Amino acid sequence: MKRLATICLALAIATACSQPGSVDLGREYAGLGWRPVDLAPEGITKIYATDYLLSELDEWTFPEGLTVEWQQDSAIWRVQGRMAQAVGVATLEAAGGTYHLMLRQTPVQEVEFRLALQQGDSAATAYLIGSFNAWNRSSQPMQRDSSNLARTKLRLKPGRYEYKFTVGGIEVNDPSNPIKVPNGMGGSNDVLVVAEPGTACAPLRILGERDNALAVAALPKGQSLLAFWNTYQIGVTKAEDGTLMVAIPDQARETVRSQIHLYTHNADRIGGQAMVPLHEGKILSSAQQFRRDDWEAATMYFALIDRFSNGNPLNDRPLNRDDVLPANDYHGGDVEGIQQRLEKGFFQSLGFNTIWLSPLHRNPQGAWGLWTKGGVFTRFSGYHGYWPTSTSHPDPRMGTQDEIRLFNNAAHERGLNTLIDFVGHHVHLEHPVLKAQPNWTTSLYLPDSSLNTERWDDHRLTTWFDKHLPTLNSTLPAAVMAMTDSAMPWIQDYGFDGFRHDASKHVDQLYWRTLTRKLKERVAYAEGRRLFQIGETYGSPELINSYVGSGLLDAQFDFNLYDAAVAFFGNLGGSAPALQATLEASLATYGANHLMGNISGNQDRPRFVTLASGHVSPQEDTKLAGYTRATPKATEAGLNRLALLHAFNCAIPGIPVCFYGDEVGLEGANDPDNRRDMAFEAAGKPSPFSKAQLLLRSRTSDVFLERRSSIALCFGQTSVRAIGDDILVITRSYPGETMRVVLNRGDKPVSVRINDLGSDARVVAGEGSLSTLKAEIPARNFAYIKSNKK
Repeated sequence: MKRLATICLALAIATACSQPGSVDLGREYAGLGWRPVDLAPEGITKIYATDYLLSELDEWTFPEGLTVEWQQDSAIWRVQGRMAQAVGVATLEAAGGTYHLMLRQTPVQEVEFRLALQQGDSAATAYLIGSFNAWNRSSQPMQRDSSNLARTKLRLKPGRYEYKFTVGGIEVNDPSNPIKVPNGMGGSNDVLVVAEPGTACAPLRILGERDNALAVAALPKGQSLLAFWNTYQIGVTKAEDGTLMVAIPDQARETVRSQIHLYTHNADRIGGQAMVPLHEGKILSSAQQFRRDDWEAATMYFALIDRFSNGNPLNDRPLNRDDVLPANDYHGGDVEGIQQRLEKGFFQSLGFNTIWLSPLHRNPQGAWGLWTKGGVFTRFSGYHGYWPTSTSHPDPRMGTQDEIRLFNNAAHERGLNTLIDFVGHHVHLEHPVLKAQPNWTTSLYLPDSSLNTERWDDHRLTTWFDKHLPTLNSTLPAAVMAMTDSAMPWIQDYGFDGFRHDASKHVDQLYWRTLTRKLKERVAYAEGRRLFQIGETYGSPELINSYVGSGLLDAQFDFNLYDAAVAFFGNLGGSAPALQATLEASLATYGANHLMGNISGNQDRPRFVTLASGHVSPQEDTKLAGYTRATPKATEAGLNRLALLHAFNCAIPGIPVCFYGDEVGLEGANDPDNRRDMAFEAAGKPSPFSKAQLLLRSRTSDVFLERRSSIALCFGQTSVRAIGDDILVITRSYPGETMRVVLNRGDKPVSVRINDLGSDARVVAGEGSLSTLKAEIPARNFAYIKSNKK
């Protein structure tokens, strides 16, 4: 392999490596584009060539200022140093083609944190906790000086951070910081903003298509534009009027779907970015051109199989044990029941085009685990599906192999995608792999003899979830090969379109790289299918993002954004500026057109509507609340706030996800109370839903259907504006369509000024009235305002 050390960054207004109208097209499977690589500002960044290429690498070049060491045995570039500018492009030659990889590098700043300790704290250890360390209570100890002042320093990238201190295990705010925000649990967090250096970049504005090129509004002097068609850098020229013209390659006309990726920067900062989809070489102009595998246009519904719909009572096998409360036993839901709802149009009528199912692999027969808090005694069945005794064969209580294939065929015939929940982190004690390979698990005990259970942060790659759920050692190549092989039948045989992966942060990246490469080689490349993988990680944006990439997962659920949205829309201490800051931080971290999951709820939290109705408090033990008292029906205000959350999720980049029952405000405290049986209307019987619930369902379907039909909501650029504490305005812009979403969580109607509404502006979802430069929005309501005029 020929190695070239460095090259200069291509100038912005210049022809890239290929002439306008063509690219050096190779045989490599490279998909619709590679996610930019964020280089560490200090130290070494490891870049895995196999994340991007299936074939052998021939040549490579990196920008000047970087020192690159090639590690042949593992196909890794070890990169260090600083580029001359904030962005650069690496060139990879393989399979007869030349491919380009975007590199970004953000400087860090040293920040000192100080806390004056009290006399009584002299023997206590102080720690710094915050969003920069996933609120890990032991990762950042502070040093006490002679004046009883605790100090520590961090090197942080520009951005907004929330933090606190702990002293002797007690949380303490920073008395020297006047900027605080509610934390949704009755207290507050301190806010630190690390400013970016230099001059801000002007917004990136796409004008449309002109002369087989993408037209972009002129940028200020010193600001540059880089453009890529899928994984190939393409030329940018300047028209006489200053408009930047991005040449659409001739090869784009030969494929149904491709993408143009745009990035701006100046000498100091990374600016805006955008993605424009192409349909047979032309800018995508209508939702009628959407494909089922356009994951940017996905709308997802999660169904917990056992609790959703019982289509075949003959496969019901509840434990019926005195030591298992009914809420923790099997209720009889199955794949056949979900298919029956699918065939009746349940998912389609609500605007969903993707069904995510809870795990289908075989689970144990008996009762396991134990809960003894608050006078409650119960064990658990494996009704939820997350205790695999086989990772490749289905549980007969949920469905047979043929029933699963029939379900997927029925979904695909109706234009719907399907995802299966897969557990790769752990197995149940009854899984045969433990007998065959007992050394494939991590240790249940730590070196200090303490139990290695629920050590989510300090031992996140080895911790067991419970004593009956051994964690597989995902750093062992043999274990990784076997477990990833066991995942493949769900895609290749049963026909699912991708995975939702459980407990992603507790699994080493070797596992994700191995599985993703198998999916690329055996399915994406071999069959031409665009698959989708989304993970579950609680933690800092940096930790979540470390599992997302071209050779890793496509996305994860954005729990930090969900928490901020719950605090705001649930009226639990959040504010519009705080939600705006979290949303903008997510866009900066995951990308302007990311595929992160934006959820309405999940199995580890109380139902949003129950929190928003004030029936459960974030300060209490929400699991115990579900066991010890009946959770009332949601209030009308709580249902209105849930509609706002759905409207928010459908307005922003990423995939909106509805937790089953959230379309009608199904109530519940935490697990298992949030896993109640789904209710359905039946002919000749009274509706199980109130008028307010039916109104919520109508509003939910309105926003999900609008998301499915709006090209701006699926692919448009995003801007966010907070007005006071109660109003958030989100604008999505795409050539030929603009969608403005006004969200009013307040208890009073509001009048919001909106410039450039357009003469054809109209409310297509929610409620509101429009006049010149103004939108009137009722209390606890929203309006989707669409305009198609330029």
